[in-house]
Amino acid sequence: MAVGDRYYSSDGSSGVYTTLAESWNGTSWSVVNSPSPSDNLNQLNSVSCVSPVACTAMGYVSTLSGGYRTLIESWNGTSWTAVPSPNLGSASDQNYLDGVSCTSASACTAVGYHYNGAFRTLIESWNGTSWSVVPSPNRGSISSALNGVSCTSATACTAAGTYYQSGNTDMARTLIESDTASG
Repeated sequence: MAVGDRYYSSDGSSGVYTTLAESWNGTSWSVVNSPSPSDNLNQLNSVSCVSPVACTAMGYVSTLSGGYRTLIESWNGTSWTAVPSPNLGSASDQNYLDGVSCTSASACTAVGYHYNGAFRTLIESWNGTSWSVVPSPNRGSISSALNGVSCTSATACTAAGTYYQSGNTDMARTLIESDTASG
């Protein structure tokens, strides 16, 4: 399974970005329908599959108030379904998910960032029933963002991204966060 977005325009002048999911059958790729809840921008950034009938994809969608909200979708082997996911701040804040790693159908971790005047890390966890925000540290005084994650078990993940310090906004530094606690 691969995910992303595509631009669709019915009149050639204005359009919408819709989610894109493609499935590999061993010989060729084919497009699989996936939800695009926003009338403007829908983007999937990462996918993790624990079996041919259990995949999780994530990204973000734009809101009418100019913000961005997390988008999480689940594949059951037949179709993609949008799954409720938490967001930080108000509807005009920006919430992005850039990476996901699942170790089972009931254990996934998603990472990204939240923006409300400053970029701050965003980590969400799936327990088989619902997604929840997990508290995460922020190294930079100006900006901290996570772009990818890899989990070896439901309780052992490492995420990577970047951070910026005050007074040094032109140099990004590597940010690594690890969690070996439950939940």
